[in-house]
Amino acid sequence: ASDETSNLRLKSSSNFLAQFSDKSDLASSVTNSRMRLLIENFDSIMRFIGYKKVLNNQKVDLSSDRKSFGKNEKH
Repeated sequence: ASDETSNLRLKSSSNFLAQFSDKSDLASSVTNSRMRLLIENFDSIMRFIGYKKVLNNQKVDLSSDRKSFGKNEKH
């Protein structure tokens, strides 16, 4: 069961990566793609972490960011 889950996670993360990188680059170096993805989307990621904190009822002020995050999400 855990094998299935990790396969699924791998599949979805590579699908996610494929949206942002051209295929040849993805094939040649997934790690670099991931790192670049992380750097390029750092603000969105940090905002998302903040958003999750809101969901966990921790006080984070995201009122100004929430709408723009939703837009970035859809691509």
